[in-house]
Amino acid sequence: MILIINTCEDNYSIKISANNKEQEISWSGGDLSVDLIVNIEKILKESRNTYFDLNSIYVCSGPGKFTATRIGVATANALGYGLNIAVVGFNKANNVSFKDNDKKPFTCPAKAEYISEPHITVKK
Repeated sequence: MILIINTCEDNYSIKISANNKEQEISWSGGDLSVDLIVNIEKILKESRNTYFDLNSIYVCSGPGKFTATRIGVATANALGYGLNIAVVGFNKANNVSFKDNDKKPFTCPAKAEYISEPHITVKK
């Protein structure tokens, strides 16, 4: 089973895909850093699965807004590392084929692409 995370759009979405069946949850607004994990747990519970049933995670790595993209990519990387499963970053502009292959170990994190520099500090 694969988990697909997309926080690069204004409407965030997560999807699980297994045995040619897909389930998806979409939402906008709220506190993404909380809502993402809550919705992942919700979709896993609705499909009668657990985190340990995941074979890999696909995450939209951009381009997208800094904070939302960073939260999605960081969550995917943390889950992949913790579960020792592959994390695959994809660009939202490209067509991606999501493959539910055998479980592969976590090898390297996905890297985020942002549409602009973060505005964290005042320019000097």
